[in-house]
Amino acid sequence: MLLWIAFIVCTSVIVYAGIRLSKYGDIIAEKTGLGRTWIGVVLMASVTSLPASEYCFWA
Repeated sequence: MLLWIAFIVCTSVIVYAGIRLSKYGDIIAEKTGLGRTWIGVVLMASVTSLPASEYCFWA
């Protein structure tokens, strides 16, 4: 039962962070004048690949 609670909490945090990241990406695109697609490619790809790059760095 504890495993399911931890899973639900982690899933909720990931969904919340994804929604916030998307909103911040739109704001950054508006303020910089860059397109939403460009910010999405750079920001989303950078953030989602950070954990993998850290593992490669420490290996």
